[in-house]
Amino acid sequence: MREAILLCLAAAGLLAACGAAMGAVENPSLTTDRAVDTRSARTIVASLVRPGMSDEEKVLTLFHWLRRVIYHSGPEEPLRHDFGWMVNVFGYGSCYMQTHPLSHLYGLLGFPTRNWLHNGHHMLEAFYSGAWHCLDPHMTFYVYNRAAPPAVAGVAELQADPTLAADARKEGRAGPAHLICGDAPAWFSGRDGWTLEGPFPPQKGAEAEFGAIRLRRGERYVRIWQAGRFYRPHAFLERYPPYHTCGPGSDRRDPINFSYWEPYAWREGSAASGRHIGSGYLEFTPDLKRESGWQDGVIRFSNLTSDGNPKRPALRPQSPEMESEVIFSAQCPYLIAGAALELTGRLGTEGDRITVSVSREWAGPGGDRKWDEKLKITRQGAFKQTLDLTPQVEGSLSGYWVRIRMQSSQPQSIGLDAFRLRTDFQLNPYALPQLLPGSNRIKAAAARSDTPWRVRLAWHEGIEWRTPKAFEATVNGAAREQIVEVAGPPFPRMESLEFWVDP
Repeated sequence: MREAILLCLAAAGLLAACGAAMGAVENPSLTTDRAVDTRSARTIVASLVRPGMSDEEKVLTLFHWLRRVIYHSGPEEPLRHDFGWMVNVFGYGSCYMQTHPLSHLYGLLGFPTRNWLHNGHHMLEAFYSGAWHCLDPHMTFYVYNRAAPPAVAGVAELQADPTLAADARKEGRAGPAHLICGDAPAWFSGRDGWTLEGPFPPQKGAEAEFGAIRLRRGERYVRIWQAGRFYRPHAFLERYPPYHTCGPGSDRRDPINFSYWEPYAWREGSAASGRHIGSGYLEFTPDLKRESGWQDGVIRFSNLTSDGNPKRPALRPQSPEMESEVIFSAQCPYLIAGAALELTGRLGTEGDRITVSVSREWAGPGGDRKWDEKLKITRQGAFKQTLDLTPQVEGSLSGYWVRIRMQSSQPQSIGLDAFRLRTDFQLNPYALPQLLPGSNRIKAAAARSDTPWRVRLAWHEGIEWRTPKAFEATVNGAAREQIVEVAGPPFPRMESLEFWVDP
């Protein structure tokens, strides 16, 4: 019944809905010719695998890259069985949380995999070059056998000859970064305690492109390499943001990936690591004085008008006969860690009312939302309110809605003058585009753009990362490319990546 009423109001000119409105920038991204494009499993493989590589070179390249972006910290959980979230959002997890996404990457190369469990620990075997080969990204383990030429040993070989694992380092057969966290070779030898769990199940989300987002006028999208606000149930002991619990000492023992981790040493309290989560935020501040400044940012609205006359609220009811409503959305591809809403407005006559509600999920198949009322304003005069929406939205991986309703017999006396919605999230910084010393070809692109948009990539480079640098550009259209020179020898410390659209 309610939907039928809304359709009738739309026909009367009192309600509008927003779909792919003008003024939006769809799926902005920044890639480089030297960084891995992590938007999907296929873009990862395309970034890393080069023509002329042997099967073993392909396998080990993907193995070491996965170790670069995913470290062990925290328990296994269902959310992290999604490939896009595991790579781009979390970047940490137990042994199976590393072997499962690696199995999918190998599958794209046509290499079958199978899942082994030894004394409660998961590892992987990949089939290539006519044989099975054992690899463990969690403990950083693979060893070569004593054949001529040597090959990465398989589980059957490790079971039959315990010295293949035990003596690998002494005999020079260990892979780089071998057992850097101090784990024992016994995890990979002996005949007891092994279970073959068969092939890995399909990896959820691996075929989808991660990071879909629509930036509206007045919206800023910022991703930061350092830890910030985080979702506490996914933290380490709920005290610190997730980090590599073995510490920076183990990272230094990795000749393959340490250059990528070195710039990001982080310490908070007693926690210290070169690998940890990152953070970011979306900030939406639409121009309420112009209909073109806020209408592309809403799910729907009814009975509302706006102008720049300072004697009246910027966004206000159009008619006194019905309640006014606007629903703003916050769509975020990352794990939401918190949110805050700032409202400025006024109520002019007795009986005026403004309410604010929040929803993060549907109530059921009927098309209704679950709404939680956060604020009700009835006092006459100007107001400025700041609402903490964190309890309602933290932990969401699909965003949320904010609904504002107004009711007045004198519609020109009630309304909003300013609206600011900030959404904080956590992310995996090692999946962001890392610049490297030398020349980097940067490409800022969007799937669609109806308005100019801006991009800024900031970093520090040089000795002890003392020199701040930034790439900034206004993109008039869908894409822009530019060469950026970066000083070395240490890899630069990436700081932030920002996209924004002016109001």
